[in-house]
Amino acid sequence: MRYLSRIAPAALLSVLLSSVPLSAQESALVNGEVAKIEEPAGKITIKHGPIPSLAMNEEGKSDEFHPKDGLLFNALQVGDKIRFTAERVNGQLIVTRVEKQ
Repeated sequence: MRYLSRIAPAALLSVLLSSVPLSAQESALVNGEVAKIEEPAGKITIKHGPIPSLAMNEEGKSDEFHPKDGLLFNALQVGDKIRFTAERVNGQLIVTRVEKQ
């Protein structure tokens, strides 16, 4: 019985940790390149790879995204290589996170 009391917590912790998925943001980062910035219109065109979370499976596709944070316009320039996450909100593609490469 004493042996089980030592093993059970460790086994339980192992099972719990193995069932925790990677951070949704980390696992959903997509490679892309800023193709166009239209600050007055509030959108950025990004050429990107597949975005499985949005069921967008084409390679080399360009789409218009709206930044979640307007400061993104100050941080990016046309031609920047990025990794980003996006979601669809009310039919619009929204960039939720960006990392320059």
